[in-house]
Amino acid sequence: MVSLRIVEKHGNKVRKIRFGEPIYDVAAVTERIRRAQRAILNLSTDADMFLKGPDEDLTLSEKTFSEDCICLEIKGKDVPDLSFIDLPGLSSDITPQYTLNCSFSKL
Repeated sequence: MVSLRIVEKHGNKVRKIRFGEPIYDVAAVTERIRRAQRAILNLSTDADMFLKGPDEDLTLSEKTFSEDCICLEIKGKDVPDLSFIDLPGLSSDITPQYTLNCSFSKL
């Protein structure tokens, strides 16, 4: 499941918006995340336009950076239940001399 986590401008209220139906095909995950990235950078446009419209980059986005997040929940019988939350700006700031190391262990 992919969702958008949006922090409202006034106050500390957070909205979590489901971005499409659950994905059962691993091949569709990358495209859905790419579409969610476009939606999060263009919040004045209905997210469905990015979900159902053409899978292409816009010539100009409202933002180049967002404090809002893309959340990815992975659940299944044969996979560990995991949740990933996009770290805003991290991927665009990574250079070859820096790496991000994550490890998961069975609980």
